[in-house]
Amino acid sequence: LNDTVTLPGPYNPQQKITKRKRDESAKQNDTSIITSLSQLSMKENCKKKKKRSSSSSKIQEQEQEYQQQDKENGKEVEENMIQFNNNKQTTSLHYYLNATNKKFKQMLKAALVGSKDILQWCKLKDNLHYLREHTRLLDRVHYLKLEEDLWEHFTIYGETYHCWTSSLSKTIIKDNKLESDFKVSKKSMEKYRERIKQQKQEAEEQVEKHALLLKNYQHQDSSVDEQHLWAAILALVRKGQHKLSQNYEHRKKYFKNSAKDYSFVKACYDCQPTQDEVMSMQVIWQATINECKSQQNVDILKQHLFIKRIPKSLDYLDQSFSNVEHTLTRPIYNDNVRTTISTRHKKIIAQNKCDLMTLYISMAETAVRGYYQYAENEKKKLVNRMKQDPLRQEFIDQFIQAIEQRQKHIRQYMEYLTKRRIHFFYYRSDDRRQKWYRRSYHLNLYWDILPSSPIIEVCTKLTPEQLALLSR
Repeated sequence: LNDTVTLPGPYNPQQKITKRKRDESAKQNDTSIITSLSQLSMKENCKKKKKRSSSSSKIQEQEQEYQQQDKENGKEVEENMIQFNNNKQTTSLHYYLNATNKKFKQMLKAALVGSKDILQWCKLKDNLHYLREHTRLLDRVHYLKLEEDLWEHFTIYGETYHCWTSSLSKTIIKDNKLESDFKVSKKSMEKYRERIKQQKQEAEEQVEKHALLLKNYQHQDSSVDEQHLWAAILALVRKGQHKLSQNYEHRKKYFKNSAKDYSFVKACYDCQPTQDEVMSMQVIWQATINECKSQQNVDILKQHLFIKRIPKSLDYLDQSFSNVEHTLTRPIYNDNVRTTISTRHKKIIAQNKCDLMTLYISMAETAVRGYYQYAENEKKKLVNRMKQDPLRQEFIDQFIQAIEQRQKHIRQYMEYLTKRRIHFFYYRSDDRRQKWYRRSYHLNLYWDILPSSPIIEVCTKLTPEQLALLSR
């Protein structure tokens, strides 16, 4: 009773919507109404018969259409699998493409020096529309170039580190916490790269055709230099895609790390380790990962202290200030006492936050040393067990060297991720730059005024009103 209707889409071609039909067998005639003999028929509740086509050509045409749709859907499924598995960005709509006309002119002015003639030419609405359309087309070209370069490096990494020729089982990948980025076949990746190349050529042709239309917008009253205009648009697109290009560079390093990690694990399993050796190997690697994560926490907490930016996880200490403030509103406290108590309370909260961060740093540093020592002890136990087995003595150096290579690789990649996280302390996640959160830019009562502040230790003869004024 249920019929399915396939709705082809760009991301989910196999999406189906079910339509329910009424159950005609459930329909019952009302017994309270007596039908006349003239209204009776030999067959009730019967469906109309469909006419049969006299020729079989229509059936063959329908079968061919279904086969073509299946092929197209299969291609789209492979491409969507590549896009989904690699978390690929499919659109390139940045803020400068969707900005208002006024904001777009400001960005164009900032992109290239000496663009006054272009801004004068853009006063006409048609000229500005042409400029924005050409910017959109050029943005599409540069986006496809980034895509082509990314998947070219992806293929090179897969071939260099033998990710497709010597494949590991799913159990090994899961037990060793490897990224399954290269589960897409090489043939599917080559087809996808060819399609990107074709799309890039089509986009470049559209840009060339659109550039020829500039002569229709050149008038005696308003004209602009073509070379200067193209240079300004190119500078605007490159500046607008700066954040996107950084993201693609990060994805290249991510794919390279995944491929190298894959090869190091494969080198360990080439030594044909026993079950106990595999368990020890995984324990060593997990201890190294935990060591690097603890070191990352140390670096991030120290960075918080350096820039006087307390984590939001310690904001729960500020909740006590509301109770104290509510108590101080009573008339039994004069202004001087109220200001003094409030300042002392804020100072205690700031000191507690600083002490807690110092405690967290010492805990993380202790964890770093503990995980490192735990991995070294496990490595010594592994060597002793292999020495006792005469069949495994010849693989000791090769196996330990392969384990240490992956340990070194894990540390290097975690250092890169730590630097990347610390970098975002100074920059926002969007395309606009943000000033450093230094004390000279922002002064906050809850985390910037510390007991070591000069206005607290040196100026001891200040009145409570003056102290409150300085703290603000």
